[in-house]
Amino acid sequence: MTKIAQIANFYGPRSGGLKTSMIELAKQYNLRDIECLQVIPGIEFSRSRTSYAEVVTIPSWKIPLSGGYRIILRTGKIKEVLSEFSPNVVEINDRLTLLGIATWANQRGIKSVLFAHEILTNVLKAFFPFIPNIDLIVKKHNDKTFRKFDHVIATTNFAAQEFRNVGANNLSVIALGVDSDIFNENRFSLDLRTHTSFPKLVLCSRLSKEKNPEVAFEVVKELIAHGLNPQLYVIGAGPLKNKLMNKYKNLPIEFVGYLKNRQEVATYLASVDAVLAPGPNETFCLAALEALACGTPVIASDKSALKEILVNGGGAYVDDQIENWVEAICAITTRTNIRQLALENSQNYSWKKTATALLSLYQVIQLEKELVA
Repeated sequence: MTKIAQIANFYGPRSGGLKTSMIELAKQYNLRDIECLQVIPGIEFSRSRTSYAEVVTIPSWKIPLSGGYRIILRTGKIKEVLSEFSPNVVEINDRLTLLGIATWANQRGIKSVLFAHEILTNVLKAFFPFIPNIDLIVKKHNDKTFRKFDHVIATTNFAAQEFRNVGANNLSVIALGVDSDIFNENRFSLDLRTHTSFPKLVLCSRLSKEKNPEVAFEVVKELIAHGLNPQLYVIGAGPLKNKLMNKYKNLPIEFVGYLKNRQEVATYLASVDAVLAPGPNETFCLAALEALACGTPVIASDKSALKEILVNGGGAYVDDQIENWVEAICAITTRTNIRQLALENSQNYSWKKTATALLSLYQVIQLEKELVA
């Protein structure tokens, strides 16, 4: 039997896109009779089983002021677990402390795969702008990183650019997917949709500096200045939550918090007039794709990878000027066919397509035959 191990850092109880993508891919692997192991950070060592994978938590360091995110600093226990599991492929969702797993895997004839979930340069600049020569440091790091792996996976051309800049010859661009059974136009709440406010907006994001969430709050302020009656629902949590709640407490903003139930998320996404995605560093943004699948248009930063997705319809991408966000929202939400365009765009994406592309790249079917022989 083919076996795939998924390993991640920066994974917590309130993780967003990374957690979703790992779970959805594991479900797809399971449907193909591929055994899946997920190794993630935790408080202590533990084993559990879901319907789609065995889940192992490794003792890890809790990152201060991160909202519960953890990072595995030592990989010895991971290697023990992997030796016992004997995977054909190891998928690594980290570009820092887990890179040594690739070397370990390659020494044992196990395919190693890196998922590039972020633009490392931009993330470091957001948190450590005082560090000199960040671009050069990251370029050297990326050059060393891609050489450790059989495959590097980016979800968009935007995400791929860092590795193209260092000539990575093992780079593939494979889009993520969306579960249309959960995220679809029938999920709307009549109470929310018929609410007298206009426009009704959602920000579905981690409330952290690199996500630039304050843009959405400033947009609400500007919409009111234009004589409109907006309502913003903020889905998610993060280190900026209290600051934003205090600063914008007099505006029509409801902090929904982190929603574990994805059907509840779908209800909000399907019930509003538009979803805002102001993060300039988004390398895909699953929440935006899930909004499109609910028939809801997305307004996004023109600096992010969403520009690649929204160019095919169902929304708009704008620069940093708040006035331009307001103009885009007013234009998009009044278009009669916008919800249909959003739906049509989302139909280009599915987790089945993502898993099929990955497995084709890994050639695990051929690998399994070789093992049997």
